[in-house]
Amino acid sequence: MATLAQRMLHQYYPEPENVFRGLLTQRIAGCDRVLDAGCGDGKIFTYDFQGQVGAIVGIDLRPEVAENDQVDRAAQASVTELPFADAVYDAVFSHFVLEHVEQPEAAFAEFARVLRPGGTLVLLVPNAWHYFVMVGRLVPFRLKQRL
Repeated sequence: MATLAQRMLHQYYPEPENVFRGLLTQRIAGCDRVLDAGCGDGKIFTYDFQGQVGAIVGIDLRPEVAENDQVDRAAQASVTELPFADAVYDAVFSHFVLEHVEQPEAAFAEFARVLRPGGTLVLLVPNAWHYFVMVGRLVPFRLKQRL
């Protein structure tokens, strides 16, 4: 049984991954086609939407996208130039990707283009004032590259 401190910590400071996963599960349940924009190789953010959605397509810049076994189809592509027709997805989600995009407005335009009318967009990005992000600003870029 969890202690009072553990229950309070969980209630007032929930893990963003768990909150995101729960929200995402609610929003995409029953969708026919879902796009995971920036899915990577599937080892950092894991999920299992088998039976909850028709099909999940994943895209990522890295060739390791082909190793992602959580998606039904994978393609190497940029979130700013999606290789899909207009209005083909019921939902698009992205997990800690947009903060790495030089032109996020182009990504949003592409998400809007591939979403069907009334489609769902679910995003997780870091809070600019989170201690991890603030410390990251203090670490020199060359050191980040070596790490």
